[in-house]
Amino acid sequence: MEKCLEHTHFQAKAPYDKERFDLKKELIRERDILKKALGKEKE
Repeated sequence: MEKCLEHTHFQAKAPYDKERFDLKKELIRERDILKKALGKEKE
């Protein structure tokens, strides 16, 4: 029963969490691209 409650609670939060997660993923991806670009410039 508790698991079910947690699940619905998570679902209620999900859209916001997913947006935040996607944003974080995007930032990390951009940071990695920048790192690679900077790394290539140094070589």
